[in-house]
Amino acid sequence: MKTVLRIFSTITCFFLFIIPAFAVEFQSPTGFVNDYANLYSSGFKTDLENKLKEFENTSGSEIAVVTVESLEGESVEEYAVRLFEKWKIGKKDTDTGLLLLIAKNEREVRIEVGYGLESYITDGRAGEVIRQDIVPEFKQGDYEAGTEKGVDSLIAYIANKDIAPKESPKDGDFPIFAV
Repeated sequence: MKTVLRIFSTITCFFLFIIPAFAVEFQSPTGFVNDYANLYSSGFKTDLENKLKEFENTSGSEIAVVTVESLEGESVEEYAVRLFEKWKIGKKDTDTGLLLLIAKNEREVRIEVGYGLESYITDGRAGEVIRQDIVPEFKQGDYEAGTEKGVDSLIAYIANKDIAPKESPKDGDFPIFAV
């Protein structure tokens, strides 16, 4: 009887803890801009895609912008890391990728950065871009302007090889964009 209970407990734990961790299915990327939450107009997506393609061609760094309806129960940090790794954003040898993730329903934004860009886009600087460039526009309902301002700031830091100053642990806090 004890053996049956152990087996039952093990199977129950597997389904309760292991399966949900892999529940989110990521679609394959279609380019640098993947607007799964339908926040952008087609013209904006085309213009942003061209800007990011040109940036990748000139700098070797890759920026992916992804909007999702929901994080499906995951934290924005977990979702961003898993998506970044699944899509292999950035060059394998230099790890110069960056993900701008926007979760519509949870009203959260995350910038995930590859090791090759961490000297330019630290957690503190990413938080600053979110707070100063992205969130104010999102609060006004203008996802395109917020995204464009955020992307332009990120591109400028990377293109100018602007090394970020040392930061305190609080600098890396990422805000939600609730009104």
